Amino acid sequence: QISQVYWLNQTKAIFLANNQLSTISLTAPHSQHVLNLADDIAKIAHFTLSDQQLVISGQTATGQNSLWFLTPHTNDGFTLSHQISLTYDVFSASAVVHLTGNKWLQSHLNTLYVYCDAELCGQTPLATQATITLTATLNPKTLLATSILKNAAITHRHWQEQQWQAKHILTSEFLERSAQFQPNDQAIAFISNRTGTEQLWLNQSATAQNPKQLTFADPVHEFIWQADGQALWFLTAKGLYQLTLTAPEKIAHHPLNTAISDLMQHVDDEDNNWLLVKTQAGSQLATVNLKTGNLTPLNVIDVAW
Repeated sequence: QISQVYWLNQTKAIFLANNQLSTISLTAPHSQHVLNLADDIAKIAHFTLSDQQLVISGQTATGQNSLWFLTPHTNDGFTLSHQISLTYDVFSASAVVHLTGNKWLQSHLNTLYVYCDAELCGQTPLATQATITLTATLNPKTLLATSILKNAAITHRHWQEQQWQAKHILTSEFLERSAQFQPNDQAIAFISNRTGTEQLWLNQSATAQNPKQLTFADPVHEFIWQADGQALWFLTAKGLYQLTLTAPEKIAHHPLNTAISDLMQHVDDEDNNWLLVKTQAGSQLATVNLKTGNLTPLNVIDVAW
């Protein structure tokens, strides 16, 4: 079964079939010539031939995902010039695409990998829930790709009749996470990249389908509800903020004397108004006094969540 074909000229082509690369000529269609490749190529996923270089995505006999860069010589043979070990599955990745000069691209799921001079020189997450398959370079600034959209859902699960019952609240093709019910009410807050960056959104109830965007500036990393459900506390790269939901909505910055990475709980009673957090340096559990901005560590052991 032939999975890939590349025309070398008007009468000769190179093709991938049965884990082998072969050439065939229209002048002798019943005669095929198997190419001599690197000895450690056990499985071939894709190949790309461009600018006198053959690039093969595949696996070694031990299952190591790799790229092989080969240069052609006489009699349909190739000499290995570089081999790169990969951290992702080449069989779920695209074929390698030539960009310019010694720069090549490959996509895996929703990440674009860049190779310069046969070495990984960059990778870029793509702001989509879709699986992106790179297919061609139209010009140095424009790539052609296909995508498979996999809708993500915010789901409410509850235990009923001895099993978990699930109900979809919102479904979209965007990256959405950290959904939380409003204390003492029906609204649901969540983080979404619907506008290109991760921002706070609010859905008025579990049955509504018209979420409202709440933040519009720096990407939001974390958030929690205020204990009374009338505000949200959230983190960006610039610090801690409070978003008051009662009209008129207002966002206030709360300076801290120590950087934090996670918000866990808000407490507000007659004697206390504080946040339970994790510090950025040291990953320590701590409280933040929201009246003074002072941070008090609660332990000296690193916490994961």
